Amino acid sequence: MNINTLFEKINNNTVCIGVTGLDYVGPRLALSFSKKFHTIGFDVNEKYINLLNSGKSYILDIQDTDLFME
Repeated sequence: MNINTLFEKINNNTVCIGVTGLDYVGPRLALSFSKKFHTIGFDVNEKYINLLNSGKSYILDIQDTDLFME
């Protein structure tokens, strides 16, 4: 993908953002990006993945209702 294609995808909201690492900063970053773009989080820690997939937040200042899961 060239830079013009990337800018086009950003401008028309069709870009997909990937966030690697969902320990502490990653979920906040993913939530911020997900307000405008399709966002996918990745982590190797099954505990984090299972909690997020079940709609549960393990971070005190992120409410369960803040999580958006497709």
